[in-house]
Order: sequence, then C-alpha cells, then structure tokens
Amino acid sequence: MKVLIVDDNEESRYMLESLLTGCGHAVQSAENGKKAIEILKSGGFNLIISDILMPVMDGFQLCRTVKTDEDLRTIPFIFYTATYTGPQDESFALKIGANRFIIKPCDPDVFLKAVDEVMEEAEDRKGGLIPEPVEEKEVLKLYNERIVRKLEKKMLEAEREILARRSAEKELLKSRERLIEAQRIAKMGDFKWDIETGEVTLSDGLFDLLGYEISEHIDYARVNAEIHHPDDLAFITQWHKESMSSGRINHGPREYRLIKKDGETIYGQVFISIRYENSRPVEMLGTVQDITERRLAEDALKKSEERYRVLVENAGEVIMVAQDGITRFVNHTVFSRLGYRPEEMVGRPFADYINPEDRDAVAERHAKRSKGDDVPSVYPFRVVNKAGQTRWVEINSVLTEWEGSPATLNFLEDITESKDAREEQERLQAQLYQAQKLESIGRLAGGVAHDFNNMLSVILGFGDIVLSKLDPLDPLSEDVKEIVNAGKRSAALTRQLLAFSRKQTLQPEIVNINAVLKSMEKMVRRIIGEDILLELSLFENLCQAMVDPGQIEQVVMNLAVNARDAMPHGGSLIIETANVEIDEAYAETHKGAEPGKYVMLAVTDNGCGMDEQTLSQIFEPFFTTKEKGKGTGLGLSTVYGIVKQSGGDVRVYSEPGKGTTFKIYFPQTSVKKEQDKPQADRIKSGGCGEHILVVEDEDGLRRLINTLLSGMGYKVTVAANGVEALLLIDEKKLRPDLVITDVVMPGLSGAMLVERLRMRLPGLKVLYMSGYADDTIAHHGILFPGAPFMKKPFTGMELSEKVRSVLGVPARNQ
Repeated sequence: MKVLIVDDNEESRYMLESLLTGCGHAVQSAENGKKAIEILKSGGFNLIISDILMPVMDGFQLCRTVKTDEDLRTIPFIFYTATYTGPQDESFALKIGANRFIIKPCDPDVFLKAVDEVMEEAEDRKGGLIPEPVEEKEVLKLYNERIVRKLEKKMLEAEREILARRSAEKELLKSRERLIEAQRIAKMGDFKWDIETGEVTLSDGLFDLLGYEISEHIDYARVNAEIHHPDDLAFITQWHKESMSSGRINHGPREYRLIKKDGETIYGQVFISIRYENSRPVEMLGTVQDITERRLAEDALKKSEERYRVLVENAGEVIMVAQDGITRFVNHTVFSRLGYRPEEMVGRPFADYINPEDRDAVAERHAKRSKGDDVPSVYPFRVVNKAGQTRWVEINSVLTEWEGSPATLNFLEDITESKDAREEQERLQAQLYQAQKLESIGRLAGGVAHDFNNMLSVILGFGDIVLSKLDPLDPLSEDVKEIVNAGKRSAALTRQLLAFSRKQTLQPEIVNINAVLKSMEKMVRRIIGEDILLELSLFENLCQAMVDPGQIEQVVMNLAVNARDAMPHGGSLIIETANVEIDEAYAETHKGAEPGKYVMLAVTDNGCGMDEQTLSQIFEPFFTTKEKGKGTGLGLSTVYGIVKQSGGDVRVYSEPGKGTTFKIYFPQTSVKKEQDKPQADRIKSGGCGEHILVVEDEDGLRRLINTLLSGMGYKVTVAANGVEALLLIDEKKLRPDLVITDVVMPGLSGAMLVERLRMRLPGLKVLYMSGYADDTIAHHGILFPGAPFMKKPFTGMELSEKVRSVLGVPARNQ
C-alpha cells in the first residue's frame, strides 16, 4: 500500500514513516498541503494521513481540495493531529470528507488498527456512490471557526511551550549531567554517526570510557583505525552493512573488542539504531557498555563449568538429564554401570533401559514430577544393562531446565549389592522373629510341661491300675480306656509343643537310620493306606548318626501323614537314605546349611504339591492348609524342631501339581556303638524286693509311683523333697538300691540331692525323671549322655522297664 504523510513536524513524519515502513508499506512525505497536492498528482496513492495546522496549506484545506477533486476524492483521508480543541474539530473533519480523526499521540497498535479499518471501509465502498462535498459557504464558515480556535489554542500552547522549554532546558542540562555521571558509573556511553559525512559524535561518557579527550576530533575512519579491534573489524563492518540494508531501525546487541587510547583492550556491548530518509540510512545512533568484567566472569564460569564437567564425568554415580522421557545427557559413568556409551543413550527414551515391569511406575512418577506434583524424589527400580542383566538402581530426581525447557536432573546409584544385603538382613530378621516366636511358645510350653506332665502321669498311671483291676467286659472298662487314651493324646501333644520349640528332652544314641526305617515300615504302610505305594530306597552302607531314634520315628510318621493327605486319590511315597557331603559352595548358596558329612533322609510324594507362599509358612506353628478340625498345624513344625535340635537341617522342594520332597540331613558320627549286652545280663524279669527311694514333690505322682513299684515287687520308701530324703538316709540309716528323683524340686534339686547322697553312698544307683523342658533340665545339671532319665508322663510298663534297666547297669556308668 502507498501512503502519503503530510506533517510539518519532521519528527512526526519520521515516526510515521518508520511505523508504516516497518509494516511493509511504501511511504512518501510532504511538509504541507500544497506540497502534498503536487505529490498526489503523480498518482497511485491508497491513503493520505495529514496533520491540521501546517504552513502554506493546512490539513482542512488539503482535505477539502482532495475531496472536491474528481481524481482524488476516492482516496481515504485520515487526520492525525495534536491540536484538538473539541469534538467540533472531529465533526468538521468528517463533514468535509475525512474518513477518520485520530488524536496524537496514539498507541502504534491502535493507530495501525484504525488504518486497517479505514482501508477495509474504503474497499467495501469501492464502486459505490461517493458523498457529495458540503457547500463552499458552509465549509468556509466552519473552517474559519475551527482555524481561529486552533490558532488561539496554538498561541496558548506556544506560550506554554516556551515556558516549558526553558524549564525543560534547565532540566535537560541537569539530566545531561546526570546521564554523563550515570554513564561513567555504568561504564557506558553513546555515539552518533553521520553515515553520509562519516562524522562521529561521542558522548562525554564514551570519551571517558575510551580514554580520549572531549576536544579530540574523531570520525568513522579513525574509529575503525584506532578503536575497533583489528581482529573484530570485519565482523563489525559486516554487522553495520547488514543493519543498514535491512530497513529495520533497532539492532543488537553485539559484543566485540575495543581498544582504549592507552592500548588497553576492553569488551563492549553495542546497540545501534538506524535513521532513514526516503528509505535511505542517513544516521546511526548507538550505545556502548564496557562488559569486560562480565566477560572475564563468563570465562571464569566456563573454566568452572569445565571443572564441574570433569567432576560429573568422573562421578561415582550415573548422572542423567531427561526431558519429555528422552535422555538428553548422561555421564560416562553409565558405561561402567550399564555397559552403554553415552552416545548410545542420548536421544533415546530412558524407558528403553528400564525393566519392563517397572516402566509404567517410573514413567508415572517422572510425569508427575515434571508437572511439579509432590512425589518422592528418591525411589528404587530395576534397569537392564547392555548384557541383559537386571540391576537395581536408586534414583534421586530434581527439577531443572535443559536448553530453556523443563527437565529432570537424575542421579542413579547401583544398589544391587546393598539391596541384596538388605534383603539378607530382612531374611535374618524374619528368622530372628520366627526364632523369638518359637522361643516364646517354647517358654510357654516348657512352663506348663512340668505340672501338665505330672498330672498326665497320675491320670495315665492310675488309669492303667484301674484297667488292670477291671474285668474286660465291665462297662467301666471302655470308659477308663477313653480316659487313658485322652491322657496319651495329651502327652503326645505336649511332646509336640516341646519338639517344635526344640525344648524336648532328647536321648540321642548312635543309630543306623536304615534300621529305624525298616522297623517302622509296616506301621507306615498302615498309616498311608493301600492306595498309596510305599517304596524304601535305603543306601546299603549308610553311615551312623547320633540321634534320638524315637524322634526319628516321629519325623517319619509326621511326613508320612502329610504325604498321605496330599494324595487323597492315591499315589506313591518314596523314603530313601544316602550319605552326602555338603561343600562350601553349596553352603554359600543355601542359607542355613553347614559344610560337612551328613546322613540324608528323603521323603518324596507325587501329591498336589505347594506354591511358594505355602512353602514359606509350612514350618510355622499352627499353620495348616487342612480343613478345620483335621490338622493341628504342629506336624511340620515338630519335624523342623526335632531336626534342628538334633543338629541337622531340612530342605523342601515342591511345585503345585508336581509333588513334594523333604530332605533331612543328620550329621554323621564316627563314634562306635557299644555292643549290646545280652538281655539276661541287664534286665531282670521283675522286682525282687529291691529297696527304692522315691523323691517327688507332687503328692499324686508320688503316691502313684509308690503304688506301681510296690505292685511290681519292690520295697518302696517315699520322700516329698530332697531334705526329707537326706534325713531318711542320715537318721533312719536307709540304704536303698535305687533312688528315683524328680529333677526340679523346691529347695534341693534332684542333681544336688544325688550329689550329697553319693557322698554318703558312693555306689548308689539313680533314675532321674522330669516333666520340664530340655533346657530347664540342663540348667539343673543332669542332662548328659548316659544319664538314666525318664520323661513324664510315663506308663506303668515304661516305669517297670526303666527301673529294671537301671538296676541291671553297674553304678559306675551312671
């Protein structure tokens, strides 16, 4: 679009020219209406923008002339004036044909919008009727009124302007002084270069900055020769050339070196502004600021950044920048941690290196953190290294910026080994908790065992006595049998409680486990039933183990019952033995295993099997998968307790639908078993009047033992405690053949009693009995191999056999 600007004020013309030229319009200017008419005759103009008050021909006259000219009247006309005396001005302008009346000053965007609206309205009217001009008489009257008013206003404004200018000159002088001082403080100055003449004018601040005297004459040639650094001169010349040919006004900043008069080189930051006349650059205005200190600081910063880069690249953890899920930077440590080179990862999604099972969780946290949500910044997850191995890392993520956009700075530490260590610690803590739980239950079991076993001994003993006196056909016989059977079941339950808590009293001996298994084969077959095939695979040269044979039987029976329940529709049960040796390598990979030689007992079924969750709980007391009322949950915990108390270990292998194998390891023993003496040498057929002293603090049990032993043909004397027993020896001169004593009694314990008795009667034989747990008996000092011992509760038959056995053994072996 071709625009004609009419204004007697050079600065106003310049500002409008710059604004419209910058928007791509062709612009011509005239300083008054008469000159404008001459220019309009050349034709081709699309818009006229005019001031009102101008010499020779004012704007109102120009508008009237244009709108009455048949060739020019269609050109849109805008008044742009500062001499506004009232709404009558705008009304008169529109009446003589103006399209818009705009008051100076006006925001450039508002002004340009008004121009666009006028041109759109003109386009809409194209080809239509143009309003006829107002009659000359009316126009002349209105014109005179408006011009007089404007001249009056102009005169007042001129007076005020003179006063204001005088005041402004004073302020300008002060401002100039402040500017010079401010430029000195800011180490900056300004210049003006007349492009046509080459004349350069420097401000006082720039003279001071460059070290020149204000009186010195400086032109552009001297600037290039002395001030512009020779290494930067080509760059400066090219910048000036491009700026002047661009048609734009403002340019910069640019930074380059300048040479002061004393030869010192400084860095300057330069902004320039080009003034044009008729689209031709005529003057360059510019500012220069000394930024040497900043550049030196930037150089120092670069060196610092280089040091930090070295630190980052050699850090012990992976440092990575991620943006929109893409890896933007990663240090070289990633190679030693994941096997990837940085260039392999940069530009690729970091999710490619995350374990598939963790990707969604990591992506969700990354997205939330990028949005600024409050999520944990430190958390672990799994990554996959270049070799395909899974490694655990812990990430510490913080928000940052990368190349001006939001990103996250991430520190990744390989925690695989420490996590394994923590998991091992947690496993050990779980084992400790389990041990403490067993210990607590064991204390409970041990605490009640003594009194409970005393009562059961009385129940079982007197029950047997009653049964022996009743006719088998007597109706009461079955009732008494039920009482005795209930007592036996209670006794078994007590033994199980002590077994799984490893507090039962074991009586280990050198045993060939094959012999134990063969002796109980028929019993096992009866328990498992005919629809389950039993196979014994026993190693012929099996080594011996130091175990309690009764407890081995308990282990096998418990495992057989479990196997039977796992095969409700039949199957096979394999019991096998072997000599095995556990080496260091196996022990390191199987927690709880100890290197050494073992006798292995394996029990395998092809039943329903177990999943991992069940496997992790099978040895817990009272845990059962059986229906309510069909299992106590003590069977396998009893097995575990017996094996561990015997110094062995147990391993379980099972999968759902594929059966189960229990492998039990008992330490081998090199101790030779003594040859059994002939039966006739060690056990007599019954009591022959031998004198037995019974020391028991429980009245009912003391009376029971007296009754049983008397019935067996022994002479019996009873004592309620150790002190009473010593009085019988010392004062009554009692010389018994055998002393049967409780281990734990008030006042004097069984062990202390026996020690004092043997000081008086060196050849005295002793049989200990107790219902307490193993550790309580050991605390009282009698739990050593070979010590004659009888566990409560016991039957009359067990008492008879034990007494005959002890009486048949020489006292020196006790």
